[in-house]
Formats: sequence, structure tokens, C-alpha cells
Amino acid sequence: MDRDKIRRMAAKPSLTFKLEGADKDAGAVFFEDFRQFLDDVAACLDRVQRRVTDQKVRHRIVDLKTASATVTIEALTRNGDQRAAHQIYDTFTRTIAALETSGKVDPRLKADDLKAFRRLAEPVLRGEKQVEVAGTTLSTRFVANIDEKLGKIVHSKGTVKGRLEKLNLHGRSEFTLYPPIGRHAVTCVFPEALFQTVRRAIQHSVTVSGLLTYRGDSPYPERVRVDSIEIHPSDDELPTLSSLRGLLPDATSGKTSVKFVEAIRDD
Repeated sequence: MDRDKIRRMAAKPSLTFKLEGADKDAGAVFFEDFRQFLDDVAACLDRVQRRVTDQKVRHRIVDLKTASATVTIEALTRNGDQRAAHQIYDTFTRTIAALETSGKVDPRLKADDLKAFRRLAEPVLRGEKQVEVAGTTLSTRFVANIDEKLGKIVHSKGTVKGRLEKLNLHGRSEFTLYPPIGRHAVTCVFPEALFQTVRRAIQHSVTVSGLLTYRGDSPYPERVRVDSIEIHPSDDELPTLSSLRGLLPDATSGKTSVKFVEAIRDD
């Protein structure tokens, strides 16, 4: 790794956001509008963080300007290791640029995440003069591109089977389900009443039932609102053929196994 990259990874990453009011307001930004804008920014950063890292990252304001309302934040981590912070900020910045230009979005981001990003453009739809997020000026294309990506959404009741992993209780109750084929990950949101069941099911194969959300032509749902969970026994818990011997002594009604099979075939 070259020295410039090492220095960049060691430095605290930063992001700048700018909101400029409409001409009719002489460019002024109303407090409630800027507060809502920053709430939406914080929600998107939180979603990106949950998709790319398990490490907690905080954000502090390092610069704040008026006229057009401009704020710069930088990331703080507990142990001073900035790799997770760079992951979050880089993914956030690339996502904003991709959504404005109709580029490819990180596949770890789900439909609900894109809906959160869509709210960043609310000031544009409201008629504000300029909205700049992480170096990208947002336009109505930002909204149109997200709506297009969200257009192929299908909801249906059903089941999906996989291995239950990555329990997340930070601000929500969800886990990740990994189907047996491919590398697809299904986000499953569950009610509090299923918490103990979910705890028992961690690292087990399960079948989840509920409302499935599909996007595009994927054979697996990207999200499930869970109603019930069936936990399947692990391989070492399943009975062997030898252990089943003699379990149902009257199953053949007194006939030998050969005669029993012949009678079935005759039927």
C-alpha cells in the first residue's frame, strides 16, 4: 500500500452537505427544513453503517456555515481505527453519485435503504435552489432514478429456508437468512414475541414464513416480515437408519418385508 493511501486511511474521513434556499426566500434556509435534512442524512449514514460494518461510528460537526446552510462532519471511532469509517463514508458517497447518474448501487443496500436516500432530495422537490450531498448536487433525476430502481417490487406471502445468522437488535429486531444456494442474504424483521425463538435458531437451518418482498427477477426475497419460524434439527440430531430399526413392529401387519412390498405393488 502506498504512503498516500496509508495517510488517507489514517485520517478521519469527512462529508459536506449544503442546502441553499429558494430564490423567493433570498437563499435563506428555514431551521425546520435544515433540521429535517440533517435527520435524513443521519438516517442514511446509519443504514449504510449497518450494511457495511459491525463497528459503531459516530459523526461530529467540524464546520458550519450560514447564508446557504453548509455543514461538514467527520467520523469518530472508539479505537481510532478509521477503516470502518472510510467504508461507511466511501459507500455513502458512491451511492449518492450513483443514484444521481443512474449508476450501479452497492447490492448490500435494500429497497428500504433506497427509500431513505430518496428523502434527501425532498428539498429539491420542495423548490430549494441547491442541495449538495457529499460532493454531488442532487436533481429531480435523483428521485426518478431511485423510483425506477424501486419499481420492480413484488410482495407475497410465503416461506424461505436458510441458515439464520447476524442477529441485529440495534434500533430494530432483524436477522439475516442465508439460503442454501448462492450468496444471497435475506433480511428478516421479526416481532418481539419471536425473540426467544430467534435466539434458539441462531446458526441453525430454519424455514421462515411471512410477507416476502422481491425486487427484480431474484429467485430469493430481499426482505421478510416474519410471522413464524420453524427450526430444523442439525444433521447430528437426525435419527440414523439403525436407530429406526424395530420402531414400528406392526407396520407390515405381520407380513414379511418382501410380502409387504409385493402386496403394495399388486395394489
